[in-house]
Amino acid sequence: MIDFDGKQIPESLEELIEPKHTALLIWDMQNDVIEGIFNRDQIIQAIKNLLDECRKHGVKVVYSQHTTLDWRNESISWIRYRMKSSHVTDPSRLKLTCVKDTNGWKIVDEIKPTGDDFVFPKRRPSAFIGTDLDLFLRSTGISTVMIAGVATELGVESTVRHGTYIGYNMVIIRDCVGSWDKQAHEEAIKFMERRFEVVDSALIIQAWKQTVNM
Repeated sequence: MIDFDGKQIPESLEELIEPKHTALLIWDMQNDVIEGIFNRDQIIQAIKNLLDECRKHGVKVVYSQHTTLDWRNESISWIRYRMKSSHVTDPSRLKLTCVKDTNGWKIVDEIKPTGDDFVFPKRRPSAFIGTDLDLFLRSTGISTVMIAGVATELGVESTVRHGTYIGYNMVIIRDCVGSWDKQAHEEAIKFMERRFEVVDSALIIQAWKQTVNM
């Protein structure tokens, strides 16, 4: 640790992701969302492996579950945003995905939550807007949030920025994030490497094993 003005700043990976103050956030790994992800199978397997280690070491696991509002109850700005991102000029052509209680809204079976996990609904590409996540993390003593899921250049990056701004150490798990757009994914990773912690899941698992053996 670096002792700075009475604050203990994590220096090594082991210190940064010490299990008692670390949570794994699995971001939008829902049936509707992962359709067409270029590295779908790879990230599902990597997240599955990491989940096993989280449960062994007592790391809290949280899931975001995107829950779409009916367009009648959405803001004009969000409808315009979705029109632009979907490349449509008529809002009636917008597709509703992740509608509550549909199969597309459910988290994929391979990495679905257990009864001990915290699952929270959200409606924007930041885990901290209009959700109980911040309250949950602070209530349980979490200071480091590792993030896995899709899409790298959208909700993952937005959440990493937002989490950092409100006081969390954010860690992007390189082999556990993905996108529909490989180039956008790679560009987002390069950008985040310059400002945040980007780590392969194998190094995280290794760090936890070393901590246990110390």
